[in-house]
Amino acid sequence: MKIRFAVAPLALLSMLAAPAFAQTKIEVSHFPGAAWTAQAAIDQGYFAKEKLDVHLNPITSSVAQIKGTMDGTYQIGITALDNVIAYDAGQGDVKLGTPADFIAFMGGEGGSLHVMTAPAVKRIEDLKGKTLAVDAKGTGFAFVLYRIAAMHGVKQSDYSLIAVGSSQQRLDALMDGRAQAALLNRPFDSMAVSKGANDLMAMSKVFPHYQSSVGMARKGWAKDHREALVGFIHAYVKGSLWIFNPANKDAAIAILLKNTPNLPRETAEGIYKNTTGKGSVTSPTAALDPAGVATVVKLRSEYGEPKKKLNAKDFYDLSYYKAATSK
Repeated sequence: MKIRFAVAPLALLSMLAAPAFAQTKIEVSHFPGAAWTAQAAIDQGYFAKEKLDVHLNPITSSVAQIKGTMDGTYQIGITALDNVIAYDAGQGDVKLGTPADFIAFMGGEGGSLHVMTAPAVKRIEDLKGKTLAVDAKGTGFAFVLYRIAAMHGVKQSDYSLIAVGSSQQRLDALMDGRAQAALLNRPFDSMAVSKGANDLMAMSKVFPHYQSSVGMARKGWAKDHREALVGFIHAYVKGSLWIFNPANKDAAIAILLKNTPNLPRETAEGIYKNTTGKGSVTSPTAALDPAGVATVVKLRSEYGEPKKKLNAKDFYDLSYYKAATSK
């Protein structure tokens, strides 16, 4: 009896102490090259301070990301705003078993992609008769590519499309000859140039305001895990500000090199400069650009099927962001 009496209080104390050390596990999906800030926040211990156990999961396509978020494999996604809108509006490339209920809860990058082409394609006008690689034909940045082509007299009927997935997959398609053009984000645009591709245009020249990347979650999950989501945003913004701090330049570049296979240091230094320097389209505080959101909605209203009248404010909820940035 004495032994039981002596052990029981210890067990009770252990049980009472456990919640103080408990962490909420969050699986984050992201495209290759899009987890720099989150990795910095992990390495600096910012998520841990918010009692979050964050895991980063690279995905190969928006379809895989959306399906994984719907079935609960991922709780948060770093993705294109257009993906959120497409599936919420019922215009996604695949049909879901239940209606999508996504929200964008923070911003990130603006229009940082570039139109990359095979060596023989010297002008946008030369895309006639060519094959263009996209993530998915009706989501992601495909509409941006359609519009840029149209501005140069190249109609959708003038070229063919292949849906291959992420920038890595689009780069592979460009390099192996399956496609002659693609929109690529960093660092894959620089990799393409190093392999002989042409960089014909930065999309920011055509769309100075375009909300490219956002943080995404399902509405129900966000509501039920408000404290965790607010903590995630708070830590993420701290990670972004850490990267933007010139004192952390070498350490930030080291994170990029460690987590991006085959990335030359010179390219990594260029990415850092483009991200943090003058004229950057990346928000250091992961803020959402309302004008950029409006551009995405306008393009989707033009190219999305079936045609729908869309309201930009239906696709984001900044209450979590405001709570996080006021902490």
